[in-house]
Parts: sequence; structure tokens; C-alpha cells
Amino acid sequence: MTTLREQIILELTTRGGEALVLFREKAGLSREVLAVQIGRASSTVELWERMGKPIRNTDILRIAEVLEGYLGDGDGSKSRA
Repeated sequence: MTTLREQIILELTTRGGEALVLFREKAGLSREVLAVQIGRASSTVELWERMGKPIRNTDILRIAEVLEGYLGDGDGSKSRA
């Protein structure tokens, strides 16, 4: 069975910014909030999402960790406020 974090990593690796937008919006996060939580500029997140700039593996891991915290076990409930 694949964990939520593994699913996020796989999608970000294969679909990049397109998947990032979907996961970020499902988590209810703005670009700015996500950027702060992963230690990147919001303009970088925008480049990933809108311009298709590749996301580095280290960033994918940080993003997956943050999103997993907000998306929880996948039932749509957030485990963070």
C-alpha cells in the first residue's frame, strides 16, 4: 500500500507543477504559505506551477512532508490548523 507522502512524491515527480497546484489547493494553502513552510520564495513556487520549472528532489521531499501534514490520511481532513 502506498502512503500519502509516497503518492505526493510520485505525482510531483511525474507531473510537476500541475500536481503541485492540485495538492496545494486541496490542502487549502496559498502559494505564499507553502513557500514559507518549505523555505522557498513564493515566486519559486509560482515558477513551478505556472512555468513548468522542474522541482528539485530536495524540494519535492519538503513539499510532500508539508502537504501530508495538511492532507492527513487522505480523507480531506486537515491535521494542522
